[in-house]
Formats: sequence, structure tokens, C-alpha cells
Amino acid sequence: MTLKRDKKREIVRKQLMEKEQETTHSLVSKFSKEMINLIQAKEREVL
Repeated sequence: MTLKRDKKREIVRKQLMEKEQETTHSLVSKFSKEMINLIQAKEREVL
């Protein structure tokens, strides 16, 4: 019983970690695109 429970916990923990990584990845991608757009806008203002 303990082995099954431990295995289930490990699977759930792994799934949670993967979901957090996906969320982090999407946020980083979103903010990096926004920063690139802001930098390009400032470059256009200067030029």
C-alpha cells in the first residue's frame, strides 16, 4: 500500500512540476515578447 501511495504522490508531484514549468515558460515568453516590442518602439522613437 505504501509503495502505491508513494508512487501516486511522485506522479502527482511530477505533474504539478511540469504544469508549473509550462506556466513559467509561457510567462517568460510573453514578457520577453513585450520587452522586445518595447525596445523596438523606443528604437523607432530615437531614429
